[in-house]
Amino acid sequence: MATVNQPTPNPTNKLTAAIIAAAVVAIGQAILDIIYPGIFNASFWGAMYPVAVWAAGFVVKDEATTVVVQNVVETAVEVEQPK
Repeated sequence: MATVNQPTPNPTNKLTAAIIAAAVVAIGQAILDIIYPGIFNASFWGAMYPVAVWAAGFVVKDEATTVVVQNVVETAVEVEQPK
């Protein structure tokens, strides 16, 4: 059975980008509600979160943060070469 080693506790790049995108939407909501009160309602902002998170995950490239290690067991039948 394959085991998975995660060499670092750091989150993936896509997860970090998604969190930052959600924070940018929240800051944008606060700023636009101050500048233009009442124009953007809650349903608009509710739709913007998943769109921003998806866009950030789509654009950001990710590297593998896990390493799969497989233990190979050889048997006598597999090791023998035909004569």
